[in-house]
Formats: sequence, C-alpha cells, structure tokens
Amino acid sequence: MRKKKAIIEKAKAGNLTLDDETWCFITSNQVNEVFLYLLKKFSESLEYAGTSSETSNKFYKLLVSYVDALPENKKIDLLYTGIKEEVMNN
Repeated sequence: MRKKKAIIEKAKAGNLTLDDETWCFITSNQVNEVFLYLLKKFSESLEYAGTSSETSNKFYKLLVSYVDALPENKKIDLLYTGIKEEVMNN
C-alpha cells in the first residue's frame, strides 16, 4: 500500500519514473490514479522529435497492457476522463 501511495504522489508531482518495475506494479495492482499522468507522458513521447518510434511503440504497448488489466467499467471511465481532460487543456 505504501508503494502504491508513493507512485501516485510521484505521478501527481510529475516525477514518476516509468521503468519496467513501475509498469509491472501499476499494471498488476491496477493503479488507475496514474492514468492521466500516463496519457500525458505518452502524448509527450509522441511530440518529442528525439524519441524513436521504438520507444513510442514500447510505451504504447505498456499503456495498452495497463488499460487492459483494468476492470471494464473503470476503463471506460478513465478513457472518457482522459479525453475530457485533453479537450479542456487544448
């Protein structure tokens, strides 16, 4: 529980490191509180010209696996919330 809280706090602060261990933890423990942070980071990885397509593809696959691990009703809520946030911020 402490690890989950630490991950959520780091995501809110904008300094969560997305290494393999973190991806595994947030996926297996369904840490949906970091979803908007993940969307933001994915968007940044696509916009950043220096990011290789391999890096973006890996991020995409990890993000899809993360979303797939969530309960169906939570997926829908998070995806709509993510779309709403993206529209409001642009």
